[in-house]
Amino acid sequence: MRILITGAGGFIGRACVAGFAAAGWKVRAVSRQQDTARPGVEWVIVADPARADWTALLQQVDCVLHLAGVAHRPAAHSREYDEVNIGLTQALVGAGIAVGVGHFVYLSSIAVHGRGPGVVDETSPLQPADDNGRSKALAEACLRDLARDTPMQWTVIRPPLVYGPAARGNFRRLATLVRRGIPLPLAAATAPRSYIGIDNLVSALLCIAGNRKAANRTYLVGDDDDLGTADLIRAMARGAGRPARLWWLPEGLLRAGAILIGRGDDAERLLGQLQIETGAIRRELGWTPDIPAHKGIARAMTGGADQLN
Repeated sequence: MRILITGAGGFIGRACVAGFAAAGWKVRAVSRQQDTARPGVEWVIVADPARADWTALLQQVDCVLHLAGVAHRPAAHSREYDEVNIGLTQALVGAGIAVGVGHFVYLSSIAVHGRGPGVVDETSPLQPADDNGRSKALAEACLRDLARDTPMQWTVIRPPLVYGPAARGNFRRLATLVRRGIPLPLAAATAPRSYIGIDNLVSALLCIAGNRKAANRTYLVGDDDDLGTADLIRAMARGAGRPARLWWLPEGLLRAGAILIGRGDDAERLLGQLQIETGAIRRELGWTPDIPAHKGIARAMTGGADQLN
């Protein structure tokens, strides 16, 4: 079986390339730059995905794993989200249908459900609160609409925050602060949130790719354990062998201060509740996360330290 992976040079992409190659898949890895050479992997450098000949690249491909996209990029505008998250998905799906790709797996985001609070599952309403969630929701709809009445099967997977040694975003920022021993006023951040370690995400994608039971389905995935940000920081500190320097500040004051400096969205990601129900993929595909959260967080803090500082 041959799989084409877009965004192969990114944090999630590199892990997927390694995971699928190790599982015996022939991997065509599409990226803006060459990465580590390994048996079973064909690297294809695409400087501008909007101008790529996807029809040629998808020849003899059984499954597409579409990871490439824009997410939480401060300098990005709505147009960039639309061009990359929606436009590129549309081009890939159209080319895949034209050449007879059997399965298209799209990595969306829990952001399509908004920021909570509460517990969400696959049936929860889509109410994105930012360009990332809005464009991912529209890309999902584009995939479903284009694939309708064609032989192509699709699967959408919506992960929460993905952590790992080379993770970016909030996890990387927190990891840097924890490693440096900087006191954080987040002892009151106890609202539970769902996360998924990179190894568990790759495991879920391996379970889905080429699986007929996953045809035309949407799944939410996460670790077994939901953690408040304060507990996440404690787990990160244990993994790094550092003390968790947490101090208490009222949540309302934290939110107000964040709003005043234009970081209200970031505060919500740290303080708000957002949990996911993963029963569908467990029941239908028999998938469960391999690595408990505390072990995955420890791995994230001890591996790739140079990328976290």
